[in-house]
Amino acid sequence: MRGLKRRFVRLSTLGALIGLALAASGCQEQRSYAIRWRVEPRTTTEPTTVEPQDVEMSSPSVCSRAGVSDVEVWVYDELNRVADQFDRPCFPERFRQEGGSIRGATLSPGDYTLIIAGTRANGLPWGTCPAGSVAPDDSGDTDTDGFVGSDDEDTDGDDTALCTGNSVFGFLNAAVAAGTPMCNDGECNVGLDSCDCTTFTVEAEKTRRLDDFVLAAPPDCEDGIDGDEDGLVDQLDPGCQLGVSESTPVLNPEIELSISVLSGNPVADCGNIGVGALSLTIDGNEVDPILCNIGTTRFSTPLAVGSHELTVVGVDGTGTFTPLTVEKSLDFSVNDLGVASPRSLEIDFADVDLLEPLEAQIQFQYEFAPEEGEEGPLYCGDVGATDVRYRILDLGGQPISSFTAPLDGSLSPCTPARVVSLEAPRWGGYTVEVEAFNADGDLCWSNADAPALLTPTEAQTAILPPAEGAPASCFNG
Repeated sequence: MRGLKRRFVRLSTLGALIGLALAASGCQEQRSYAIRWRVEPRTTTEPTTVEPQDVEMSSPSVCSRAGVSDVEVWVYDELNRVADQFDRPCFPERFRQEGGSIRGATLSPGDYTLIIAGTRANGLPWGTCPAGSVAPDDSGDTDTDGFVGSDDEDTDGDDTALCTGNSVFGFLNAAVAAGTPMCNDGECNVGLDSCDCTTFTVEAEKTRRLDDFVLAAPPDCEDGIDGDEDGLVDQLDPGCQLGVSESTPVLNPEIELSISVLSGNPVADCGNIGVGALSLTIDGNEVDPILCNIGTTRFSTPLAVGSHELTVVGVDGTGTFTPLTVEKSLDFSVNDLGVASPRSLEIDFADVDLLEPLEAQIQFQYEFAPEEGEEGPLYCGDVGATDVRYRILDLGGQPISSFTAPLDGSLSPCTPARVVSLEAPRWGGYTVEVEAFNADGDLCWSNADAPALLTPTEAQTAILPPAEGAPASCFNG
């Protein structure tokens, strides 16, 4: 009898519990929507366990490989007011079931916008605050941060709708304040990288299962994981430091430059045009400057395999690195062995490449070529030369008539001293032709067949061989 009573009590208790559960379920409001999402796997991921992008995400490893820790869901009504919001792990337990979904709140009938965004473990999303999120005036607290005008954290005085604290809500709030549509044809328009969105209509007493959302994997240099498994994460990885992907191989190639100035003038150097150093960038990233030296110069820098652009600017050597030349751009590539191609990059700073015209006096000196077995140098008195004639030529060999004596082609006394022009012409390419005569007026020595190249700010030496057809009297003294 007692056993029957105990059994009756148990059945009665169970019935009561079931009744309560049924009553509770009957009173529960119908949820307005249900969602599911997946994270796109990285295209650079090697393992074969990566899930296709057109199937449900069924493993938390997809989230961990992408670096997405959590997901935030925000729902806005037609007046851009928050109607629902919740956070979930990137891979909720419900997703282990095929078709498992997360239900949202019960909403009033109407049209809504839903934004879903992936976040890091610290709750911050990936993205850049969109340019359209700036309010045009400071008449009120348009970014709803409690500060107005010059008191706002935007230091230019505008009450800017900043992506406050870089939170998901900060990005959304900025878009609302700027009047920017948050979801544009199914594309997130709020500046978030790992984001998806939709617009939908709520009907009374109906749960709408929305299409699956797809979150892009965050930038691999900001995801907090070691994507290429080299022990270096994000900005500690050389690939990220160079602005390429974390998985891109980075080598340390030797870059060879062949430097010349003034259209390849072999007797000119960087100092003749005032350039002391070369300012370098590769793909827009600054590289340590190097000294400007004529000929071959080499340097090494970490670079990824592939194509690159080198820019070179001649700067002063005083430490201020003031630009003195135009920017020269050269393309090159690095192969998987770390070898740059072309092997040598040729750079010439001609007179037209200088930002300011180079004006300097013409100056030179001359000597006479000794005969075989003689020691030099030889000067006027050594060879019996009494008079000389100078002509300044351009690189095409044409005489320049704008110079005054002694560079106007008239005869002058032969002298071992340096010859300096009265004028300071604008420099391009100049040569000097020198002819020397004896006391009888015979042309005895001349470099007319190979005029000497000149350089600004430095005297070059012209060597005068015997003139072709010179009489014997030139050499009998």
